[in-house]
Amino acid sequence: MALPGDFVDPDCPLDWSHPLSVGLVADWTIVPNSGWRGGLTLRDLVRGGRKPNDGTLTNGPTWAGSKGRPGGFGAISYDGSNDKTVLASTVTLADFSAFVWAKCSGDCAIFGLNGASQPQLRIGQGGANKLSTFDDINNPQSSTLPVSQTSWSHVGFTRVGSTVTFWQNGVSYGTGTMDPSRPSNHGKDFNQIGAFLTASNVFNGQMDGFTLHSRALSAAQVRALYAETKLGNPEWFRWVSTRAWSIPAVATGNRRRRVICGRAG
Repeated sequence: MALPGDFVDPDCPLDWSHPLSVGLVADWTIVPNSGWRGGLTLRDLVRGGRKPNDGTLTNGPTWAGSKGRPGGFGAISYDGSNDKTVLASTVTLADFSAFVWAKCSGDCAIFGLNGASQPQLRIGQGGANKLSTFDDINNPQSSTLPVSQTSWSHVGFTRVGSTVTFWQNGVSYGTGTMDPSRPSNHGKDFNQIGAFLTASNVFNGQMDGFTLHSRALSAAQVRALYAETKLGNPEWFRWVSTRAWSIPAVATGNRRRRVICGRAG
């Protein structure tokens, strides 16, 4: 796993045959790489020959230290007022999986489409602190378990056709049915993190490790994603070797640190 002081090279090749790499669209995870921390850009780690979908921190989100969630190396803090991260490109998917590590207070918008009420993933629909999404303002779908307001949780949902399944820390907590009569883009487009629709739908807390796949992960894969990221493996999808680490060392002052390009199988 990555350790404090390691340098994770995002341009190393990805192994697209790995189960957690198949269909990987984007990964907005903070890695132990000082050159990619700070400033106004949240880097998409899915690079290496593909155009990344980097996000721009807008209206004042801040970088939260060197530690955050379990296994994390930092987080982005949103103030619950008007902070958000605006993506370079709008994401449009049919079946998909969206997961993130989050700790928030109140009604928190995790992602959505600017100027539209759908799609979204949020915590706190109806004040119940549950995961929710909807394809229309009158058709909300929610999980069965409230999300903690005081500790970090790995939350998200998978969508297959009109069925969504809610997940928290690797466990499924309910399903919902999206209205199949809605236009195909409803519930499938988004272009910002930490907000949806208007400035009143925002996120108050911290986020990290947002991964997006263009398919519905299986239950086993959701559990694996939770376990890998909890252990601190931001390079979990960079399996360039099944036998040995590919970690050259680089000099950094009076010490040497590892440059992680992959991990052992």
